[in-house]
Amino acid sequence: ERYEESIEVANAWAADAPKMSSGVAVLQARNYYDIEQYDKALEWIDQAFATGDEPQRAWYQIRVNSLYSLERYDDAISYLTELLAKQPGQADFLNLLVNSYIEKEDYTNALRVLVEAQA
Repeated sequence: ERYEESIEVANAWAADAPKMSSGVAVLQARNYYDIEQYDKALEWIDQAFATGDEPQRAWYQIRVNSLYSLERYDDAISYLTELLAKQPGQADFLNLLVNSYIEKEDYTNALRVLVEAQA
């Protein structure tokens, strides 16, 4: 729970590093998410994705949950739709997409996604 200290250390590391590390970027995203600075969390998680390292499921969750927290449901829906186009049938992404529609109170589309997934 020493987020500010963790942020400072990671910022110092990133300033001196020749290349961004996905681990540091994810740590920063998590730090900012935990202190409810969701815009900063999105910036850092996007840096993690930009490293080219193999993304972990938690990265997607941090990104989508940050969008939820900012009430950017349409952005979450668009992002998850793109992910599902690349990786069809991924249950985690389908669940997040359904939850995005529910958060937006768009129950018709939530049901549509569930019915399509069931088929």
